[in-house]
Amino acid sequence: MTKTLTPIMSLFIALLFVQSSWAQIELQNNEADKKLESLLKEFSSLSSDPEKSTVRAMEIYYQGTELIEEASNDTLKFDFHSKYLRWFLARQFLDEWVYNAKSAAIYAKKLNYTDKYIHLSSYIAIGQIALRKYDSATATYRAIIAHNQKLPNSKTAHTLGSLNNFGIHFYDNLKNNDSALYYFNKMYEFPNSAREKFALQWSIYDNIALVHMTEKRYEEAKKLFTINYEFYGKNIQNGTKDYERWFRAGLQLADVEMKLNHFTKAIELIKEVERYFKNAPPYDDSIKTRLLLIKTQGDYYRGVGALTQAGICSDRLIRMKDSLSALDQANILGDQTLFRKIALERTQNSLEKEKKIRLSEIDRAEQRLSFVLLFCLLLVVGLYLIYAKNRQRLLAVRTENALIEEKARTASLKNQLLASEMELKKRDLADFALNISQNQEWAKEILEKISVIKGSKGRTKGKQLQLLEKDVARKIKVEDRTIDFKDRVEKLSNEFYEKLRAHFPQLTRSEVRLCSLIRLNIDNPEIAMLQNVSPQSVYKSRFRLRKKLGLSKEVDLNMFLKEF
Repeated sequence: MTKTLTPIMSLFIALLFVQSSWAQIELQNNEADKKLESLLKEFSSLSSDPEKSTVRAMEIYYQGTELIEEASNDTLKFDFHSKYLRWFLARQFLDEWVYNAKSAAIYAKKLNYTDKYIHLSSYIAIGQIALRKYDSATATYRAIIAHNQKLPNSKTAHTLGSLNNFGIHFYDNLKNNDSALYYFNKMYEFPNSAREKFALQWSIYDNIALVHMTEKRYEEAKKLFTINYEFYGKNIQNGTKDYERWFRAGLQLADVEMKLNHFTKAIELIKEVERYFKNAPPYDDSIKTRLLLIKTQGDYYRGVGALTQAGICSDRLIRMKDSLSALDQANILGDQTLFRKIALERTQNSLEKEKKIRLSEIDRAEQRLSFVLLFCLLLVVGLYLIYAKNRQRLLAVRTENALIEEKARTASLKNQLLASEMELKKRDLADFALNISQNQEWAKEILEKISVIKGSKGRTKGKQLQLLEKDVARKIKVEDRTIDFKDRVEKLSNEFYEKLRAHFPQLTRSEVRLCSLIRLNIDNPEIAMLQNVSPQSVYKSRFRLRKKLGLSKEVDLNMFLKEF
């Protein structure tokens, strides 16, 4: 019983080990989730000191990327990559921006955040464009549009925005105006209410007007820019703060008026925009508006031949761009230098940590290997014990079966011997009975001869006594020879007897012995002498034998028995 339970105990120990490992992994995941959540809270509450916050934000980023591999909470992972996506975007770390956008999109899809997944996919495309990976951006936009079309309600802001951004990509980056117009016009397949609801109607006008400008269809562009300028102006009066689009639409309209040689209308629009711009409150992208205003003023002065004023505008534009570029480059370069420095330190620390982890993993691997070897050894021993026990049982069963078979064979041989002895005794009894019968007949003959001798006289009586004496002596001699001959015939013809009895079981023992004598080519008188009968009796016995053997008259009995 103990031997049988050994492999079961080994399997039970292995299951306990696996369960313990799972519990340990789950505990590690829970700890990683808690640490990642704590890091996200710290990141959200970083101080306003740019240098300190940048350094700590980078440290948190590296710590978080290590924890994400062990964490199990997908929501925390999504929040981590989303926040750092915006952080890297603000600092123009393009590779990190795209990486975090892709990572956040993966978790957004797992969590069924449909809106966020589409926004993140757009961020990926924008990052790929910034990295000048235009083919990748094209593939990303196509994937976004295909994804939106599979949504239950595809007529949404997501689909409109994707078509708009894809068209802008063709116009700005790929310089393919036909494809750009194709996607802009596809937005007209949506109801006006949908386009106006999502504030994309006027973005469409703006984008199509830019294509018209490139194709020198100035009148068509003028109509669209006019609609936008009036629309955004009304919105400003109604309390919206979209100054950048309003001023941009006005300057674009001034540009198209100059293309049509309407310089008076153009300068009126430029001064109007400049007046509103000076009175407008601070807003995002105001620097972009100022740059566009100076550029448009310069274009006007060049158009009317005022080259001095045009040169002044160009100088101002160049100085502002250089100043902004230098400032942006300084900020970006400073952040990137700091980022690379921290990355190098983290790499060195990571290498040291990995070295320790590898050593620790080697120790754990050796422990696990020892446990596995021990388990395998116990399992092999248990299986061997079961095999040995079963083999022993099998051998015992085989031995028992062999003994039973041997006993059966012995009993069968004994039965065969008994049957043979019985058969021999039957033969002896039959011979004994036949011999008694023959001796009785001979005794009667002797009595008759004695009676005759008693009635005889003189020499006749003496001669008859001598003949009687010779008959008795001959009888004794023949009897001895007959017994010896019968024994030899029995030994020589044993196989013949068996075959004959198998084919003709109706034959008597004397008839079988007669067949044997005939087969030995002994003639009838000799057979009569051996059987101590008259020759006439032998002839009658041969006749009866032919009938029992079923032989026709044409078949010779002697040849049949010799060939049998």
